[in-house]
Amino acid sequence: MRRGIAMTVSEALRTLRINGFISAFDLQFAEALARNTGAEKQEDIDCFRVIAALASHFSFTRQSACIDIRASDIDQLFPDLEDDGDSYSLSKNGKSEERERTDNARNVLIRAMGKDRSAMLDRLSRKFPAVICNAGSLGAEIPFVPLIWNTPRLYLHRFWSYEKELADMLMVRVRAPDEEMLSEAEIRTLCTYFEKASAKDDGQWKSVQLALRKKLSIMTGGPGTGKTTIVSAILSRILKENPNSRIALCAPTGKAQARMLESIRDEVQKALLCDQEVKSRIAELPASTIHRLLKYNHHNGKFGANAESPLEIDVLIADEASMVSLPMMVRLMRAVPKDSKIILLGDADQLASVETGAVLADICQLAMEPTSRWKNNVARLAVSHRFREGGDIDNLKEAINRGAADDAVRQLSAAKGESLAWGLGGNKRLPSDHRELMESLKIMLELWKDGYLKAENIETALKKFNEFQILCSHRGGLLGTNSLNKLIRKSLGKSKSYDKGVPVMITRNNYEHRLFNGDVGLCWPDANGTTKVYFPDPEHSGELRKFSPSMLPEHEDSFAMTVHKAQGSGFGEVLLILPDSKESPILTRELLYTGVTRTINKVTIWATERVLRATIDRKTVRASGLKERLR
Repeated sequence: MRRGIAMTVSEALRTLRINGFISAFDLQFAEALARNTGAEKQEDIDCFRVIAALASHFSFTRQSACIDIRASDIDQLFPDLEDDGDSYSLSKNGKSEERERTDNARNVLIRAMGKDRSAMLDRLSRKFPAVICNAGSLGAEIPFVPLIWNTPRLYLHRFWSYEKELADMLMVRVRAPDEEMLSEAEIRTLCTYFEKASAKDDGQWKSVQLALRKKLSIMTGGPGTGKTTIVSAILSRILKENPNSRIALCAPTGKAQARMLESIRDEVQKALLCDQEVKSRIAELPASTIHRLLKYNHHNGKFGANAESPLEIDVLIADEASMVSLPMMVRLMRAVPKDSKIILLGDADQLASVETGAVLADICQLAMEPTSRWKNNVARLAVSHRFREGGDIDNLKEAINRGAADDAVRQLSAAKGESLAWGLGGNKRLPSDHRELMESLKIMLELWKDGYLKAENIETALKKFNEFQILCSHRGGLLGTNSLNKLIRKSLGKSKSYDKGVPVMITRNNYEHRLFNGDVGLCWPDANGTTKVYFPDPEHSGELRKFSPSMLPEHEDSFAMTVHKAQGSGFGEVLLILPDSKESPILTRELLYTGVTRTINKVTIWATERVLRATIDRKTVRASGLKERLR
């Protein structure tokens, strides 16, 4: 289409698709819905095109359960990207042609929706109830239609249904009668931490009480706040009272599952005060991914454990609950018997699920409201035992969480490089070109050259590999994982696909071999000198499983990985890289916090000050009606 000619709504949506603002599915869904509305007026057809595209985009790309008409604006699809003329061809007036077309498309869609969008949705729901249903005007029975308008939120039907079902299941458990409260003396007998600690208000004591008294309890806190210690203590009490209790431990990923199991078994040995028989029972408890627990059938996409065929358990403990999406939380809750206890663990300040919803964050935010009933089901752990209180990393993560960009920049500027460093050798900037990037990486990679690559065996190599990790916000671009993995390979002299020491990350689940998306293994020669890829066994702490490279499902190098993939992991030292793209919606406060808290000893951040400030200012917002349903 020639410039200067007015766009139709269909052409505007195609422009957004071409420029990467919406997906092919968003466009196809919009056109399919428009064709099947039965509408005769072009005005109505165009409105359906726009709201369908937006509903799809926010649910599947922005991971929101809905669009909140009060807060969400069509402008959110078009971040104010700086037009530096690098990636776009400039027109005569200095503005890129692509950007001009995008601005034109945005204006076309804004005009199509009109100024009063609530009135527009009310009108469409009255005229076309078979396409968009006004849930506020009906009772409990909502017909199956593509769109649900529940003022002020617009949903795709599936996410409206998920949200309502989850809220109903959660409220049943919240309203359940409490069990008997433990005395302070009884809590002191559980583990060495409580034996020595005072009952100060840091959430630890409350966590034990809630987990033992409530049908549903939530324990939220950052790394090192004692979640595993508390869970171990809770397990010891449950198994002491009822040795035959059926307990299920689970986590969203194989990596998180293995870490959970390892941490609990470590606590059994060093912290619990119960007798050896109870300790043995806890150490023998298996853990699984949520998919495996729910008996997921990858052939038909169905789950064997559900409301009709629930799990045979008395207690469910789910770790890394912030990573659990709305649909998966619904499936998990369906499968737990109504009289069983559910304990959710997680960090509400971390990145949310890569799929739709932010269930843990929604509930934890609700629990902070003064009159919320959820205050009695949520315990927030505030004291970190991983990072020294008042130390560089502790202060930085707290500043990030508060959205205090000035404080964070001050912390980074004053850091002496022992546990916290900013930029290249104290110079607060990014590598200026490809050559400087290579040189800077070589310096950082000495940690691997002197570490795991010199290990005498695979067991030592895997342990030492986790002493350092490079984390990125993006996959693409010069400072994304795709580019960095190639550069690091070259810098380390790893020219063969499966050279000794090459880390491999699984990117597609393989249920036959129990290899799952995010699992990381190392290439290493076996006793015969044949290269195998070794993975930690998530079900048997300290043991390894080996595979021929040809047996692996889809995978990629993981010298550098995204922050999203690193959730549920911890590393001795971390290099966190953010590209110079302050408008990227990926760069959020939660991503920065998650990246910083993956370290145990030290984090180095490569980022410009303007990107750091923009990242800390940008909080992840996922539209949802869950909090309102749970009030």
